[in-house]
Amino acid sequence: MYKRLIIFGLLFVMFSACSNSEEKVGALEGELADLYAKLDERENELDEAHRQLEGQQQDLKEAIQQLEGQEGYEDEYIKISKEEAPRLWRDADTQIWEYVRDFSMTEENGWMRGTTEWRDWEGDADHFYLPTDESWETPTALMYEWMLEEETMSWLGLDVWETTLRIEYPSEYKAVGYILNYGFKDDSVAGRDMKLTMHQNKAYWYLDEVKVRDQCARNVSEDKDLCS
Repeated sequence: MYKRLIIFGLLFVMFSACSNSEEKVGALEGELADLYAKLDERENELDEAHRQLEGQQQDLKEAIQQLEGQEGYEDEYIKISKEEAPRLWRDADTQIWEYVRDFSMTEENGWMRGTTEWRDWEGDADHFYLPTDESWETPTALMYEWMLEEETMSWLGLDVWETTLRIEYPSEYKAVGYILNYGFKDDSVAGRDMKLTMHQNKAYWYLDEVKVRDQCARNVSEDKDLCS
């Protein structure tokens, strides 16, 4: 009889464990089903948001196209026609800033931008003009040494935004160098150009003359010598 009781007790424990396991599995399956339902709901919300965003982008694109079709429309970019754009290697003294800056406010205020006439550079570096000096084998070396001595590069980063150097060769024994400064911290003078005419004597180069002119942000004086 005791054996039967023991066997019955073991069977009861086993059935109870199975019953608890089935309940846990059932509970987990219910939670998993809830998670799947929430995931489907979120995916539907994301799909709807994506469709709305595509619709807004399409509306914006159509609005821009309509705006561009209106007369007098101008976007934020400055466009230069092929006829007006500077030709590389053609004009060595071209200030590229003149083609990319917006000067509309200058014109609205009644100012007429312009450039002064070339005038003589007032410097003291006379030894650069000696044809017998055997210091510079290239116009580039001569131009660089002249800039250091005249301290023309000391403005860069302090009083001038940009300095551009160019050299052209009108003939085998003649070179013309340009030092183009632009972006002065000045409401009258926007930039300054220097022109160095150099010649070759035997294997060496020397200065023939140095000229300077100003880029005027507002007006040029009547005598074309200064910015007003």
